[in-house]
Amino acid sequence: MSARAKPTEPVVSAYNGRPVYKVLSAKGEPIHGGKGRYSLPVRAEDGTWTSGGWMPQLYGTVVCERGLYHLTTEPARWWLYATDRVFHAEFRGEVFPSSDPDKLGVHTVRLLYEVDWSEVGVWSAGEHQASGTDYVRASDSATVEAYGSATVLSAYYHAPSAGVTLHGAAVHIDRRGGLLVIRTAEGAGARHEEVPA
Repeated sequence: MSARAKPTEPVVSAYNGRPVYKVLSAKGEPIHGGKGRYSLPVRAEDGTWTSGGWMPQLYGTVVCERGLYHLTTEPARWWLYATDRVFHAEFRGEVFPSSDPDKLGVHTVRLLYEVDWSEVGVWSAGEHQASGTDYVRASDSATVEAYGSATVLSAYYHAPSAGVTLHGAAVHIDRRGGLLVIRTAEGAGARHEEVPA
């Protein structure tokens, strides 16, 4: 496949069978490196979306370096602030995988519509379940039951009130209160570690 995307190449909105997303600042700018402002989708009064325009073609080949747009299949891993935004995206052309299994680089991208953070595993209220290999974030009054090998993160800037219950090989990484606490489910191999964050 050519290193340059052609308009006739198929448009793709998933990677390894999972939807792809772009995490941006409130203004539509990258928050994990990169420059510029993305063409954002617009929501009509009736709730329908008009996608943003295709971003200019880039020509890089190495993820985490200049010259690629970076997308993810797990946006909860990349959420930093309550004002961050997440968009369902589509791309065309070659995919450049990363050492992070959820991250990929592409030459051109278009944002389709904004997604509520609660739909992609960033929860600040309510009762939720995470299973399989889910990676989610819990804060404020959210409660999470985690099963399988799911990971739940509570970061240092989250309120300490979120509740997490673990089952199987699920893990809770808790950075609240200035300590790093790693909890696993009770039973064989259970551990609880506290170290300065």
